[in-house]
Amino acid sequence: MRFLLVAYCFARPGGEAQIGVYKRCLRVGLKLRERGHEALVYCMGRKDYRDELTRLAEARLQFVDIPFQGLSRRRTRRVFLEAFAALQPDVVVVGEAPMSGPLLESVLCAVESKIRIGLLDNIYSPDAVPIFHRSFAAMVDGFVLTGPSSFHIPDPPPFVLQIPPYIEVSDEATQQFLQRLGLQGDNLVTVLGYDPQVWQFALPLLAALERPDVEAVIITPELEQCRQRIAAFGLPEDGIRVVSPPPDSVLFGLLARARLAVVKYGYMQVTECLALRTPALVVYRGSVQWIYHLPASYRPFVHVTPGGNPTSATVEAARDLLARDHHGISALHDGRLGAADAAANFLTVLALNPRRNTGVDCAELGFRTELVLAALRRRHPSRELDLREVRAMRLRTPPSCQIFSLVCDYLLAGRERTARLVGRYYNSNQLALQDFDNARDLRSGRNVLWFEPGDRLLIEDDRGEQELPLLSKNQFQIRHAKVTPR
Repeated sequence: MRFLLVAYCFARPGGEAQIGVYKRCLRVGLKLRERGHEALVYCMGRKDYRDELTRLAEARLQFVDIPFQGLSRRRTRRVFLEAFAALQPDVVVVGEAPMSGPLLESVLCAVESKIRIGLLDNIYSPDAVPIFHRSFAAMVDGFVLTGPSSFHIPDPPPFVLQIPPYIEVSDEATQQFLQRLGLQGDNLVTVLGYDPQVWQFALPLLAALERPDVEAVIITPELEQCRQRIAAFGLPEDGIRVVSPPPDSVLFGLLARARLAVVKYGYMQVTECLALRTPALVVYRGSVQWIYHLPASYRPFVHVTPGGNPTSATVEAARDLLARDHHGISALHDGRLGAADAAANFLTVLALNPRRNTGVDCAELGFRTELVLAALRRRHPSRELDLREVRAMRLRTPPSCQIFSLVCDYLLAGRERTARLVGRYYNSNQLALQDFDNARDLRSGRNVLWFEPGDRLLIEDDRGEQELPLLSKNQFQIRHAKVTPR
């Protein structure tokens, strides 16, 4: 079987690194390849980041490039459909909720091409799985959601797989690595410095701790810059090592051995630490959101701080985490690993199963078959039309409404057609009427196909992602806002 894994990667020098989605796709892709399947990877920005995992993947997986930037909406759709027709994947696997960019286009074109869709994402809190399901189950065939076991729900739907973080540890390889570095590893601080802000924060923190018994391993691609800053802070060279990102089994081994990890404000890094029973000092830039959804039992083992120079409160928090009895952290995760294997097994089964009927899921979002059919008949008046399938997912949650993407598969005078529509469910009748008036203005460029103020629901032609509100903070909020049942 053939799998196409779709990811993204941002890792430009000096900027914030976003590599987690790319790396989990590679981990799953390599496991699929071990099972004898073809694994193709499409990832914009992948050339900006390289480590042991990417080099291994480049030797074993096939990478493809599909043009995206600078293309019109129609041209993008045509390019992706042509690429899918040429590649002929059995399953398209997107590495995160498909709310924008190539991930969104891949899902929409997969539906149009009648290719099954698998989705990899995170369980951000114990109530996230049902919310995630309600947002995306009417579009996606199967979910692989990762998080500590204390986040998992009992008896998930059969098309939802809950797995631990993507962790593989080799105690032996880790011990040999520490020995080569000349470190004991007893009071170890592991710094995940993919983002330069993290290691730049860690250096004055290590100096302020005034703990000569503490050793540190700083993992970063910026070796020379980091080493020069170490000398500038006057830190003892015999207790600090700066290394390039090692193989996963060693990287996670260093996290497992650590008394404290210094990481960026990323869900995957934080939950990997906690699953390995290592407290995390979390450095953020921008806004702080998802971490406030963590249960109270997590908070004694996580301290969040802005970048720059550590405050006295942060130094004290680091000392406390280093000295803390870690017994309570074991309740956060049951110790199970093997996430990539489990994900590969699940996706293999998904590839063999027929598509689910998503009509019930769409109706729960408010898009009943008769309403969608009425919208399509407005699009094609006086023509014979047979609606075969509707798929839908939530894309945005601006203050006034929830915005959904719909893909409709239908026969028009006996010929197969696909329509992309946008549905808006408003928070009040007044907002619904106001936007309907705006949409009727010819200058808006909008083509309303169905509107019912009593239902607070509007269906119109999809004019492309550029006409939607920007994501920014909304990307997190959409995974947690409840979908109002109809």
